[in-house]
Amino acid sequence: MKYLFLFGLLLLGASCINDSGNYDYISENEILPVTISGLPERYSIGRSELLHFAPEVKMGKESERYTYSWFITEATTTGMYPSRRHLADTKDLNYEVLLDAGSWLLSFEVADRERDIYKRHEIKLSITASPINVGWYVLKDINDKTDFDYINKEGQMYADALKLTDNEQLDGKAVSMAYQSGYYYQLFPNADGTSTLLGGQKVFHILSTKDIRVIDANNMVLFKTFDDLFYSTPEKCEPQNITFVSPYLFLMNAGKIYSINGASKHYGIFGAFTVGDYDFFDRVALAKGSSLLTFDKKTNSFCTVLVGGTYADPMADKPAESIVKGPASVTNMPYSLVEMESGGWTSSGVSVFALMQHVSTGEYYLAQLFYAGSTAYPITDFNLVPSESLLLNADFIAAPTTGSFVYFAKDNKVYSYVGASGETEKERLMLELAPNEKVASIKHFYVSNTYESYNYLAVLTNVDSKWKLRIYTPKGVGEIEPGVVAEYEGEGNGRYVMYRN
Repeated sequence: MKYLFLFGLLLLGASCINDSGNYDYISENEILPVTISGLPERYSIGRSELLHFAPEVKMGKESERYTYSWFITEATTTGMYPSRRHLADTKDLNYEVLLDAGSWLLSFEVADRERDIYKRHEIKLSITASPINVGWYVLKDINDKTDFDYINKEGQMYADALKLTDNEQLDGKAVSMAYQSGYYYQLFPNADGTSTLLGGQKVFHILSTKDIRVIDANNMVLFKTFDDLFYSTPEKCEPQNITFVSPYLFLMNAGKIYSINGASKHYGIFGAFTVGDYDFFDRVALAKGSSLLTFDKKTNSFCTVLVGGTYADPMADKPAESIVKGPASVTNMPYSLVEMESGGWTSSGVSVFALMQHVSTGEYYLAQLFYAGSTAYPITDFNLVPSESLLLNADFIAAPTTGSFVYFAKDNKVYSYVGASGETEKERLMLELAPNEKVASIKHFYVSNTYESYNYLAVLTNVDSKWKLRIYTPKGVGEIEPGVVAEYEGEGNGRYVMYRN
């Protein structure tokens, strides 16, 4: 009781202390007048390459008090703290990368050692064991064998990258490929005969008309073939498309849809396909959510498929008060789908362009849709394409990442088409290449954010069993800046272009 009484007196005394509120606040820049700029947020490099950074550092008057340091730690560890490796005590970094392939955190630090305070810039560093890294990828085939050619950021080309890295080429003609920047799990064998499941793997998915390969993007080691990809192997091996929007992976094979939710632990194996009497169109639109927009060719219906879901859900009818042009329902429409391509992404959804044909009249319409990952009515515009339009005889269409129009190609020419009814000049010739060239792919690559930006229009053509890739800078609606940004060529029939940044 005596001690409780004394403790109570102590609390009473403490409660009587007044807080006058007279504080002097000092800004961060006054305490440590240092700013760091000129460094990226993330960076990729191959093993044994030279890592060079020259940051810009602005300091206060007492610059002699500050020291520099560079160090690196593992991005992820299992059951232990990441180890810190010291690289340099200089402002500029010149380091030959001898670390294991994988994800790392590279830090540049400016410190006031007297007061033990510092400012730090952290870079998410990806190290690969092969020269296959950031740059351009051209998926191609020669004599019914699929491989890809890789062009790095300096313009150096590595032909037949699979063959170059001791991988077997895929049988069949090239279809598509995707780079998955993480969220992939793979079982790795241990010396004692057990296996360890590791997540966060970076992989390439490569599709041909006869096979699929999953390849470790860090060291080009084979992870899986078509026969390893499914809990129950499909009766038909007819790969059509693969789409990855972090953390979701969707695969189309023989008109069926398979998916993996990368946010949950998995084995890199696809479960059951979307059941039902469906025959899905080979293009889908994936929003930044857990579902995709697809089209069932048997019923002429747009519908959604949830990642891991076994059924397709119908889209809602057009609201009665809507003034949007387009059919009242996108289920059992009197329109077949000719072409569909995804366009620009936003935080709320993805734009989609679809060329459709009325099953009775034969008239063509260009539909613009917006898919937000729900079953809401998706069509935002729906316009008749004039019968004399060159779009009706296009080899294919392509969607821009920004803008409400489509690109299309016919033989050696590239056009743009604006579907809006108020536009008088709907078609515009953008490029005319050599008469013996045939355009195989058009793709717009656009990113604008705090740590990087680029704007490329890639045009892939084939001529005399060789592919040619030209990179342009697009501007406005269906225009390009004069001149070619870069131009590359290689052996084989080019089918698909990918840019990894």
